[in-house]
Amino acid sequence: MSPIVSLLTEALGAFLDGVPVAIPRLLSGLVFLGLAYVTVRIVLALVRSSIGRVYVGERELVGDLLVALGVSYALSETIEDAVAAIELRKTRIDTDAGDRIVMANREIEPRWTHDVPDAEAGSGTD
Repeated sequence: MSPIVSLLTEALGAFLDGVPVAIPRLLSGLVFLGLAYVTVRIVLALVRSSIGRVYVGERELVGDLLVALGVSYALSETIEDAVAAIELRKTRIDTDAGDRIVMANREIEPRWTHDVPDAEAGSGTD
């Protein structure tokens, strides 16, 4: 067998071995998304009705803006957590030549160091 065929066979075998493990995770993810969707719709309906009583008529746009700001704030932390979980975080390093290097944190974190200035090093405090 050629190396390419054996590589493809091995990759396909690993993929098929992982499918039974992934199905429960996929189903639980779908259930979570469904419950989250229903919960968000109920909360939004409650918030809109209460804000609709306070901001009537033309001022309804203010109520919609408050709801949109609240949702975007809540989602920003969720998205930040999701990005951190799948390791899409990036480190940007400016070189002496003025170029910017962008690297995934997982590649650079092991090489991070903590430089302590001489004044702090001699004080004996951490």
